[in-house]
Amino acid sequence: MLQLINKILDLSRIEADQIEAYPEDINVLAVVNSCAKMAGLKAKKAGITLLIDMSDPLPALRTDRLHMKQIIVNLL
Repeated sequence: MLQLINKILDLSRIEADQIEAYPEDINVLAVVNSCAKMAGLKAKKAGITLLIDMSDPLPALRTDRLHMKQIIVNLL
C-alpha cells in the first residue's frame, strides 16, 4: 500500500513540475547491473531468469541517479 501511495505522490509531483533532480555523470552499465541484482532476486523466486547483455561500452549519461534507477526497476 505504501508503494502505491508513493507512486501516486511521485506522479503528482511530476504533473506539478515539482520533481527535484540532481544530475551527475553516471555509468549506465553499473546502474543497470545494480537494478538487475535487485530485480533478479525477485525474478528467481518466480522461476524467471533475468539476463542483462550490455557488452558494448556505453558513454556516461548525465542524469539523476535515483530517477534513472527508478525507471530501470520499473522496466524490469
